[in-house]
Amino acid sequence: MLVLALADHHGWDQFHYAGISLGGAIGAHLATRRPDRIASLALVCSSAHFGAAESWYERAGLVRLKGTTPLLATSPSRWFATADFADTPFGRKLLGNLADADPVGCAACCDALAGYDLRPDLAAISVPTLVVGGTLDTATPLEHARELAEGVPHAVLKTIACGHLAAERPGALQDVLIAHLRTTQEEDRMPKPSRGGARGVDEA
Repeated sequence: MLVLALADHHGWDQFHYAGISLGGAIGAHLATRRPDRIASLALVCSSAHFGAAESWYERAGLVRLKGTTPLLATSPSRWFATADFADTPFGRKLLGNLADADPVGCAACCDALAGYDLRPDLAAISVPTLVVGGTLDTATPLEHARELAEGVPHAVLKTIACGHLAAERPGALQDVLIAHLRTTQEEDRMPKPSRGGARGVDEA
């Protein structure tokens, strides 16, 4: 996997992983397959299962046929808490990244999401895990975050008033990520708790 190849390139035997949406899914997959490499995990506005495969295959076909341009019309309502965020500098930059994305790679990501279902494997994740859910996220609503937090032993669930990419509240996201890393370092020096469900829910 490219993530591990990048870590090897930098000489990182273990690393802390945080990812949004598909990025979170990659991290969760890594944590089930190579827990020895993951020091901690943060899943932001992500999911163990991103919905019906058919819709993702349709999107992949559309991108292969017409590129990413057709996605620009619907992405603001999926990505952001309010449509007008698309007109902010950060919103325009995110949409610009989508416009410039390689159609082959984007379609491959859609295909990957179509077949992604980590629900049966969540209990195998043994690394310290933070789940961040956006209360205004319509692409992966809070139910997805709760499913992750309840499925991963000892996961902590935090909520932020943001849309799918957490773009509206970068400071709040930074705060919960830093707190998660500090807690992870402290827990490394403490006895491990017994296995169980989510440890807590809080709003940032």
